[in-house]
Amino acid sequence: MNKLLAALLTLLVIPLSGQRPDRSSMDPTMQIIKGVIIEETNGAALEFATVSAFDLSGTLLAGVMTETDGSFTLKIPKVDCRILVEYLGYQNYEQELSIGPRPMTQLGNISMVSNDVLLEDVEITAERSETVFKLDKKVFNVGSDLANRGGTAEDILDNVPSLAVDIEGGVTLRGSGNVRFLLNGQPSAMLNNADGSALRQIQASSIERIEVITNPSAKYEAEGTSGIVNIVLKKERQKGFNGSFTAGITYPFGYNLGGQVNYKSGKVNYFVNYGTGLRRNIGGGWQNSQFFEEDYTFIQNYTNFRDRKGQNQNVTAGLDIEVAPNQILTFSGTFSYADEDNFAEFEYVDSILEAGTREYIQTAIRTDDEFENERDQEYTIRYVNDFGKKDKSLSAFIKYVESNEIEGSDLTETSDAFMGEIKQRSNNEEGEESIIGQMDYKLPGVWQTQWETGARVSLRTIGNTFLVEERLGDVWTPNPNFNNSFTYNEDVYAGYGIVGKEWDKFSAQVGLRAEYTQIGTLLAETNESEDYNYLDFFPSAYLNYKVNEQNTWQINYSRRITRPRFWYLNPFFTFGNNRNIWSGNPALRPEYTHAFELNYLQYFEKGTISSGIYFRHTDGLIQRLVTVNTDGTTRIQPYNLGSQDQIGLEFSSNYDITKSIRLDGNLNIFGFNTVSVLDFGEEEIQAASWQGRVGARFKFWKNTEMQWRYNFRGPERTVQGRRKFVNYVNFGISKDFLEDKLTLSISSNDLFATRLRRFEFDTPEYYAEGEGRYRGTTINFSANYRVNQKKKRAKGNWNGGDGGGF
Repeated sequence: MNKLLAALLTLLVIPLSGQRPDRSSMDPTMQIIKGVIIEETNGAALEFATVSAFDLSGTLLAGVMTETDGSFTLKIPKVDCRILVEYLGYQNYEQELSIGPRPMTQLGNISMVSNDVLLEDVEITAERSETVFKLDKKVFNVGSDLANRGGTAEDILDNVPSLAVDIEGGVTLRGSGNVRFLLNGQPSAMLNNADGSALRQIQASSIERIEVITNPSAKYEAEGTSGIVNIVLKKERQKGFNGSFTAGITYPFGYNLGGQVNYKSGKVNYFVNYGTGLRRNIGGGWQNSQFFEEDYTFIQNYTNFRDRKGQNQNVTAGLDIEVAPNQILTFSGTFSYADEDNFAEFEYVDSILEAGTREYIQTAIRTDDEFENERDQEYTIRYVNDFGKKDKSLSAFIKYVESNEIEGSDLTETSDAFMGEIKQRSNNEEGEESIIGQMDYKLPGVWQTQWETGARVSLRTIGNTFLVEERLGDVWTPNPNFNNSFTYNEDVYAGYGIVGKEWDKFSAQVGLRAEYTQIGTLLAETNESEDYNYLDFFPSAYLNYKVNEQNTWQINYSRRITRPRFWYLNPFFTFGNNRNIWSGNPALRPEYTHAFELNYLQYFEKGTISSGIYFRHTDGLIQRLVTVNTDGTTRIQPYNLGSQDQIGLEFSSNYDITKSIRLDGNLNIFGFNTVSVLDFGEEEIQAASWQGRVGARFKFWKNTEMQWRYNFRGPERTVQGRRKFVNYVNFGISKDFLEDKLTLSISSNDLFATRLRRFEFDTPEYYAEGEGRYRGTTINFSANYRVNQKKKRAKGNWNGGDGGGF
């Protein structure tokens, strides 16, 4: 690990070797200009507005984007200048400045006036970057990514720097799972399980941006040891009526429709975001297994075919009311449903190898005809008051969530070793109800400090009933080994405090969050219960050093927790493949992580470089492990394996070679040392791996763009085996018509059908290898039409989403 750390430190320093120190603070020929950009009607801060300074001949002197609180700082030569502020949907602000002898000019609040003319009359040429790198998060703009046209949230996340999505929809951040998902800054019923089926419910056309926070402060929920992924849906606030509509078809089978409509009149803003889609994914795979006994080896080879069909709809609607100056009250609701019809077929070939002779036993075929129905609804009331000041605000929300899901399977098994057939059926019903309330308050403190405090309550109850029956003659008989009713209660009470201060080129923030958790589980049939309560403290600390306007360093620390998911605790939830059963573990406990980061961010004329070293120490590490039963079947369950140290280097960049060609890339190299306290393979394992992507974007002809992206994940050792190398290519091309109102696109995911999950298990009693595919190559044809909207190419127009907070 020491050698790996030395190598990573060397790689981090390489891009910095040409960096020059900033001497503007001691140079009498330089001038500092500061200000805050706000919205005229309610005083809300405008993040990502573009602020530029020109000399009186029109030459650009400097340019920046505003911070979260709307503030900006420019450093220019000491000459008279013209300040220009741009933000999509608002009139440009211009001001000429006569620079005097003082080293700093304070412009105060600059109010931006909403554009009363239709946006189609405004010419916008600035290109919005696909990814904006900030010290505390990465922001991925969905509309700029051509490869995601016609896809879902799952497709989008697989193109976001730092993230990777496996073929089953599992998401990892910097090579680690346990990611906390939020929708518009808040928990959502649609994303509670954060698996592929949940992500596929959200159409790409409904998403504005993805925010990735690798090491959240004490202000955020402590849940998610790897970090937070916030999916922000589109929501406009332009005056009058405007909207956009999307329609597409997918080869080999599928369609998607979506629309976002906004109407603002006076002090009320109405919004609707709707998406629906029908998809069909055909996949399959194979696995060859060997079970080692004292005198013989049992060999099981099987292939599987899967045909998954699903339709989903989701709609979010609401209104913002300006109840008083600087005060917004929002009412919103979300409803979604998903219906799936899935078919799977498994073919098993069994044999025994004894004394060098292999003896055939049987060929068995098992089919699973499954349906799934899910309904989710949630309602939110949110209040925001920024008091007309950048350093003082109050926000609060309360949310009610209800979710219901029903799954049923008809199972049939035949074999050439016996006559007739085995018929079974399973039924799984799940219901969830939760209430979440949160309040956050920010205010200035003594000695020019900034204070933040808040409280949060989350009350959640989930019930699940699982039933397996087998037909004996004409009677369906329950199987007591799998039937049960499982109830899960989770109540979390939290409060936090943060204090921050800026001085010269430094800024610092320290915080502490306390969370009291009450968890209870009950298996009704067997009357087995687990109840435990715990109080945890989660500190965080950040230190920034701004070398100059183009170069910034940050070092940070936080403590995080991952509580076991409901499905990780539920002992019964699948029976489709009765030889390889997945189940939960009611005895599972949380895992805790100490996370450290050293980050560097550099802006230059044609691009951005973001690099960082990170280290994570985790106790109570949760991993899914394979155990072998005496009847030759396997069971996959999560366990608290032990501890793990992980260290890594991440490098991300984008660069404009010309006005028509942009390159981007992300590389994450990491190593880990895992110490197991369980007897499931090696007691200690050291390994390294890598993952990343490179892409290119081209502009040609008139209003035509093309994009390629190559994704890769290196092989990785695990406690019981290894995962093999994965790589695939995504592609997209689009063209604008009708004076930029209509965009037609063609995109493809896994263009060359190379995306496979390939693996090995290797233990003293069991060996297996195999590969699988969730779906093959897909090609999407989509059209997007905008009403009173221009195509979003400008830097800016980034709303906080319905939630706007965490």
